Amino acid sequence: GGHIEVVPCSHVGHLFRDPDHRPYPVVVEQVVRNYARIAEVWLEEYLPYFYKVKPEANGMEVGDLSAAFKLKEKLQCKSMKWYLENVDREMEWEKDHICIPGCDIPKICCKGPQHPQRTTLDKIMPVELYKSRPTISLQELTKPSRSEL
Repeated sequence: GGHIEVVPCSHVGHLFRDPDHRPYPVVVEQVVRNYARIAEVWLEEYLPYFYKVKPEANGMEVGDLSAAFKLKEKLQCKSMKWYLENVDREMEWEKDHICIPGCDIPKICCKGPQHPQRTTLDKIMPVELYKSRPTISLQELTKPSRSEL
């Protein structure tokens, strides 16, 4: 019943229905494993940040990812570093402010309550930093790779 839309500069997310309204059972461990598979392929040097917020995925068997890595290379996808520097500067700032609300582990727990609508932050990027971020044009985001020319 759903659909997929491709929108430049969009953020991707998945909203789960509450357990009473799911048409099929959702095995949380499988969902976490799928997150880990995506993270292993796409996050590159940012992978430790993923494991900070999903420690249960650390050491989880993710299977053979060689086809995913080959596809990423074939499509000449930009790196996560490029994405954070040019598209989602807010996420670039947030990576250094990740914390877990309500826990008692030094250097991992938030100092205050979680920020509204954020599960791993107790503060958000200051407005002045957000306004000063560089911009990138739609043409730069959608220009064909050399293999498409």
